[in-house]
Amino acid sequence: MKITRKEIRRMILEQAQPPQGPFLVMVVDNNYGEVVEVFITKVLPSRDWWHAANGGAYTGEYVVNILDMSKKRADNDIGLPSGRIVFQGPIDEIKDPD
Repeated sequence: MKITRKEIRRMILEQAQPPQGPFLVMVVDNNYGEVVEVFITKVLPSRDWWHAANGGAYTGEYVVNILDMSKKRADNDIGLPSGRIVFQGPIDEIKDPD
């Protein structure tokens, strides 16, 4: 069986790689599921910073979802000529540890 270069490239890209960024950060209200804040950052703070009592940004009512924007692909299944960009799931979902 012969494997094409396109198939080899796809297999390499599907292998697990560490997050590279930039990162899309979505802060979601835990009670209502509404997106409260969205921003892009090149570097992430440590995981326990988000809900830290001494300097963290968010209280326990928020969940922080982080997406690696370097792992994106075009999705042309929705019928639009240009399609849309989708990300390979969140790399982290940070909730208040309490």
